[in-house]
Amino acid sequence: MMTLPLRRWAGVGMVGVTGVIPLAPLIGATVQKTTAQAQPPIPTTLSPSLIAPGLSTATSPSTTKFNLTFKQQPAAKQRSKSSKPESKMSKSRAKSSTDLSGDAPTTAPVQRQVVPPTSTFIRVRVASHSNQLQIATSTPADILDADGKVVASLNSNHPYLAEIGSNGLQVGSQTIPNGALINPGSDGLTFVDGHWYRGVMQLVYDGESLLAINWVDLEEYLYGAVGSEMPPSWNIEALSSQAIAARSYALSFLEQPASPYFDLGNDEYHQVYRGVEAETDSTIAAVDSTRAQVLTQNGRILMAQYASTEEVSREAHGGVGMSQTGAQNLAEAGYHYASILQTYYPSAQLSLLSTTSN
Repeated sequence: MMTLPLRRWAGVGMVGVTGVIPLAPLIGATVQKTTAQAQPPIPTTLSPSLIAPGLSTATSPSTTKFNLTFKQQPAAKQRSKSSKPESKMSKSRAKSSTDLSGDAPTTAPVQRQVVPPTSTFIRVRVASHSNQLQIATSTPADILDADGKVVASLNSNHPYLAEIGSNGLQVGSQTIPNGALINPGSDGLTFVDGHWYRGVMQLVYDGESLLAINWVDLEEYLYGAVGSEMPPSWNIEALSSQAIAARSYALSFLEQPASPYFDLGNDEYHQVYRGVEAETDSTIAAVDSTRAQVLTQNGRILMAQYASTEEVSREAHGGVGMSQTGAQNLAEAGYHYASILQTYYPSAQLSLLSTTSN
């Protein structure tokens, strides 16, 4: 049974940073190879008019705890207006110019420090509908209530309708008043709004919409986010730069969540995330080879904004941050990802996360 911590590395103040790596090539790192996960077929019977069959209610509900509370959500801190992206291409900041003249910079190699594997969960809103949405799982799945008890189960590859009724959330024939958590197991996926996602899926009503919130390991989230934000066919050094920028950007939302219910969304307003369909061997390699590396500034994780091009960046936020096409051009010119990041975030340091909380 998967276990969720009561609170992930909840905010920059609780995200440990162990050591600082100069922005130079990191040589000698050993990473565990992960391959892209194959997608199950999309349930073809999903339709807006679907009447979902009933669920098989567990006869002896488990009391396995997820340490997850739905009933009392913390108030989200207000982000400054200047940090809100305004373009359609996710973060919209980039360096005003990219100089490709001369040779790529060379710096002394730095041995990567060893850190334990991360197990941070991040909450990503992947769907928002007025009162109903359709779900499916690739494996038999448990449905847990707000107290962490298994109250029902889902058959694999079968569509179900989740909707808000007079007594709260209803999934099939099962009413779950204060929201539910769908757990397809460590090898399972959940289908929501046309995409398959790793991790577990929380269904909760925020007073206006029924939300589907993907609780997913940060590194597994990045497998899909990197491929959603940058073409997987691009140079591995550009993809690695994207992985570190995306990791830093996502973690900045743990300090100031976008909502009391989730840390960030899955669209251009935050950071595009299409789940496992965007995973490829190259995006996974970029994430694994930079595992736990983040950009920091003055001891805090940097909200590493970026945009598709320098023009988009200048229009939206004055040309601060990484240009994705610029990163690709630098990578093709022979730049290591650390040198690319130094080009676009000159006042930042490349640091390693620890897994300990203060």
